[in-house]
Amino acid sequence: MFIVSIQNAHAFSGTISDQTSCESIPGVWGTSPDTCTITTDKTISNGETWTVNSSIELTINPNVTITIQNGGNINNSGILSTTGSIIENSGTITNDGLIRNNPGTIAHSRIDNIGTIINSGTIVTSYYSTVTNSGTITNLGAIENSDCFNCSGSVTNTGIIDNSGTITIHNGGSIFNTGLINNTGLIDNNFQITNSGTIKISKGGSMINSNVIHNCGKITGKLKGTGIIDKIC
Repeated sequence: MFIVSIQNAHAFSGTISDQTSCESIPGVWGTSPDTCTITTDKTISNGETWTVNSSIELTINPNVTITIQNGGNINNSGILSTTGSIIENSGTITNDGLIRNNPGTIAHSRIDNIGTIINSGTIVTSYYSTVTNSGTITNLGAIENSDCFNCSGSVTNTGIIDNSGTITIHNGGSIFNTGLINNTGLIDNNFQITNSGTIKISKGGSMINSNVIHNCGKITGKLKGTGIIDKIC
């Protein structure tokens, strides 16, 4: 099912589930598996929603930008793949499927979030890919980061974060953890972490605290830095 917006006759709003709905974006349809590929820049405006069916992979080609404006939405129950492309989100991304933030052959991938991301599925950021968050991320599922995660907004984790890359918390940023953070890479805290769950710093991993950690949970492994650790949670 798809609905053409009255305000913008060229805009798509609906469920991507087959060839007809894919080509209405417009996108390029392929099979085995069923894939809808976006080859040109798109804007999801206020009041518009792209819903990715659970049986569909939505792929964004290299050097293509998907802009989600305030009030726009992507609801993903399938697979959403960036392949050297950019998602600029000022609206809402709701994921209960898989988001693969993968590098392309000619460009690295980025998800720039100044809006809201709610994840109950899995988000994977591969080598040479970046997630930049100055909005809000709520993780109920799994985030797997093997490259770069920059945060000047807030991240609330009740699920699992597996970090083998770099997580940097900039001034004004924060992580609120009641779940599990497995760190074999680098966590660089320049502002605030509030932990009531578990942060596991494995061998080969490193965590540097230059500001404050409110810890009422469990932190295992070696913690470096000259910041403050207290139990105000």
